Amino acid sequence: MGTLTVVGSINADLTARVQRHPNPGETLLGSGGGITAGGKGANQAVAAAYLGANVKFVGAVGQDPYVEPALKHLKESGVDLSAVAEVDDTTGLAIITVSDDGENTIVVIPGANAHVDSDFVTARSSTIAQADIVLLQGEIPADGVAAAVAATKGRVIVNLAPVIEVDKNALLAADPLLANEHEAGLILDQLGVQAASDAP
Repeated sequence: MGTLTVVGSINADLTARVQRHPNPGETLLGSGGGITAGGKGANQAVAAAYLGANVKFVGAVGQDPYVEPALKHLKESGVDLSAVAEVDDTTGLAIITVSDDGENTIVVIPGANAHVDSDFVTARSSTIAQADIVLLQGEIPADGVAAAVAATKGRVIVNLAPVIEVDKNALLAADPLLANEHEAGLILDQLGVQAASDAP
């Protein structure tokens, strides 16, 4: 089986449950408060590893108590973390509030993920160049995505979520470029393509 390198985000997820979401300025009591592993890049790397892929990860974490829970599933699944750096920042953090009717709100604090920029990625270009497939998302800086695409010798897959402004040539290099309906419309706008209308 070939190798997969994921260049992406590593987060700790802090989740709280509430009966309903608070109004501005309001304080509500909730439950939960547990910390679990997250980040779009980390989640996809873990899923691929459990499916049997040989996975390496390029990313960053901070030097704080969130590191251990953020890396838990990556370590347990056997993802190679030799290209993950500790930086002088907080580990990426997602603050998730879920109401009883299932609606959620999410605030993402990039923290260390914001350091995965062009310079950071270029310094780890050999790990990327050796991969048969490189997988990217939208939770790292756009110039980091472009640098990873430039370093790729194999196939590059981009799941541009969230949608960020990325170099057009980097997007066009993706095979495939993954997006849901909402994301696809934003990506087409970036590419200067008029989306088809459902109007009669």
